[in-house]
Amino acid sequence: MGALVVFVHGMGTFKTRRIKKNDQAELICKPLGRHCFRGVFDDSGNFAFSTSHSPEKLQSDILEALNRYLEGKKQKPVKGVVVINRESLEKALSELQAIAADKYKKSFQEQDYTVCKNGDRWRLQRFSIE
Repeated sequence: MGALVVFVHGMGTFKTRRIKKNDQAELICKPLGRHCFRGVFDDSGNFAFSTSHSPEKLQSDILEALNRYLEGKKQKPVKGVVVINRESLEKALSELQAIAADKYKKSFQEQDYTVCKNGDRWRLQRFSIE
């Protein structure tokens, strides 16, 4: 069973579309019983799953479930869903960390993934999948 991370385009962008973390978990779990829900990251529309199905099947199932929910709320449909395997994501995050460390040198704080630039604090977001 592969571990996958799901990013929903536009889910947490606008206040009208923001769904509480617990509500997202319930919304996603029920219609997606064939996939093993592993968690939701904040209220941003980012999820973790394990599934024996293809990433494309998970993607279409999530898109269908979210759009069915949003249609009931008379909101515009979700534009897209990206599904990526955990190993690829971890590799990409490690590469991003290395790039940030190289580019920003001492301005990059590895312990909290922040970069201080021109008086502003920027954060590289990292999360783990149990």
